Amino acid sequence: MRDKYIKDIEISKLDNEITNIVNKNQSTELGGKPMVIAIKNENGLVYRELITFGLSSYLDIVQSIAKLGLVDLYANDLSPNKYDSLFVFN
Repeated sequence: MRDKYIKDIEISKLDNEITNIVNKNQSTELGGKPMVIAIKNENGLVYRELITFGLSSYLDIVQSIAKLGLVDLYANDLSPNKYDSLFVFN
């Protein structure tokens, strides 16, 4: 898994919880196609990008982030985008 913070963009107040999700799921990554998850902060700016390798790890992470109350704008979008998931505050 790759985890990247965007330079000079304020991190979210939920970042510690997101980091816990990432740390928990790093060991379950089985490999496969890269899937990109972006997370916007409360100001509507992407501050963090995650790249998971494999569908299982991707699903675990997006489901866990959604439980924090963030909304995946691409949850029902099957067309190619820069991100496979784009999480925003509701």
